[in-house]
Amino acid sequence: MDRPCTVPMLFLRDPRDIEIILRSEIRNVKKSFPYYILGQLMGDGLTILEGNKWEVHRKLLDPAFHLKFLENSVKIFARESEILIQKLEKEIGQQSFDVKTYFNRVIVNIVTKDVTILDEEGVNECIEKLQQAHKLFMLRAMSPWLYPDFIYWRTSNGRKSKEIIEFSKKLAQDISNCKREKLAREKKSRTANVEGELLGKKKMPTFLDLLLNATDYGVQLSEKDINNEIRTFIVAAFDTVNVTLCWLMQVLGNHLEIQDKVYEEIENVLHGSNRLITMKDLNEMNYLERVIKEVQRLHSPVPLLSRTITKDLEIGGHTVPEGMIINIPTCQVHKNPEIYQNPEKFDPDRFLQSQKVIISMLTSHSVQDLEAA
Repeated sequence: MDRPCTVPMLFLRDPRDIEIILRSEIRNVKKSFPYYILGQLMGDGLTILEGNKWEVHRKLLDPAFHLKFLENSVKIFARESEILIQKLEKEIGQQSFDVKTYFNRVIVNIVTKDVTILDEEGVNECIEKLQQAHKLFMLRAMSPWLYPDFIYWRTSNGRKSKEIIEFSKKLAQDISNCKREKLAREKKSRTANVEGELLGKKKMPTFLDLLLNATDYGVQLSEKDINNEIRTFIVAAFDTVNVTLCWLMQVLGNHLEIQDKVYEEIENVLHGSNRLITMKDLNEMNYLERVIKEVQRLHSPVPLLSRTITKDLEIGGHTVPEGMIINIPTCQVHKNPEIYQNPEKFDPDRFLQSQKVIISMLTSHSVQDLEAA
């Protein structure tokens, strides 16, 4: 594993150069050292995997992030959002409060909704461990003297990291065990399948369904593979969603005219009703979608992508030698005036089709890029 303190680095911000790296053949690039640190905390899931194994896992799990599959989760999102709103309403009139506390809970509830394994105390512990994991990763990533494992594991933070790793492994195993029991009950009763056939609908598999039934799709996954993907999914969802929601609240609070437009659009779509939001409703909230995209442009939940060149590459008319680390600072890329006019301005309408000058592989809201990070 290359150590960044001993290897030359190249930072890219030109989309044409970045495309060469992110879309290069697998044999030409590999994940850089920060992913090694991250992998210790979250397991070797899609975010960390490389080569053929990455391709196999990506092909298996890709359907779980398609819109038609995500429709299954909209009811969960809507119900948890209603609960969140009720809790936030209690803060009305308060001078200030930490919204992240509320977002932490709703994210953990949604991620673990498919299997009910966490009580109130368990949710609190999960949130605490996830927050610690993020902090410990950042501290080590910014401290080159802690890169060697034989040094890091002997430090107090190293010992804390080991505790978090063991917690995440147990949580993933509990989730997979609970889901297996649930699938066994469904298979035995056949109720879900029969009702689905009578209604002319087929039950869409969830993320866990795909993992635990991988053999049905011609993929052999070990217990470790399954648990690593579960660990990766939880850690990745917790941090990126949390960051985006916090910045969204900050932006809406600072731009009241935009907040009013978002509210007006929601009211127009729901016609003043208090019913739960559906996928159809979400598809009609075009302005809200543009606001979220603009939040992620200005405040990318994945601030840096990093790759190590494994074979000489031609980039921008220059030969980048094997072994060099390529860093892609997404925050700078998304504020590049050559791509975005007046990049520091918060302007959701830059995502209107008539004004769009966005390269799809650079948009931080893309599932593909978050997974590839």
